[in-house]
Amino acid sequence: MQVKKILVIILCIFGSFVSASATNYIIDSSHTSVTWNISHFGFSKPSGKWMVESGVITLDENNLNNSKVTATIQVEDINSGIQKLDQELIGKQFFDAPRFPTAVFVSTNVKQKSANKLIVTGNLTLHGITKPVTLNVTLNKLGMRPVVMQKGAGFSAAAVIKRSDFGIKAYLPGLGDIVNLLIEVEAAIPAKDPN
Repeated sequence: MQVKKILVIILCIFGSFVSASATNYIIDSSHTSVTWNISHFGFSKPSGKWMVESGVITLDENNLNNSKVTATIQVEDINSGIQKLDQELIGKQFFDAPRFPTAVFVSTNVKQKSANKLIVTGNLTLHGITKPVTLNVTLNKLGMRPVVMQKGAGFSAAAVIKRSDFGIKAYLPGLGDIVNLLIEVEAAIPAKDPN
């Protein structure tokens, strides 16, 4: 028990050196999504969407380079608007959701390019494989969110990945390898417990 207490103290001290001014924003799963599109044999670019199940943005407003993010989606929650296609996509040929139920992004570096433009690099674990991914991020807004009256942060981001990098190779090369990702994020500082 004493060892656990010591470890907690060490982690707290280390965390204070990382960024004393950073604040945790909890991702709002009802307003945060990942939309993808892919070439369908060159004829069209169908799309689909996941809502992000959970995540935390540790935001340092004084130095955005000290910020970080983690986010998780449930793969089986994919929504292409076509139920039969969704069932195919979560099956063995594609995402194999029963074996690999989640996709997780964990940032490794944040670089501020201008007042509201960031380059966020990190590791994406998808289909049981982890690969580096780069996000081009726009900080849309910091401020009070109406109705809930919580301080919020909003972001838009874009990235490009190859599905073959994650072992998803069905119908290549006709069905495109390049997947375009558009990400919309709202996050908020959770309300303090009145107790």
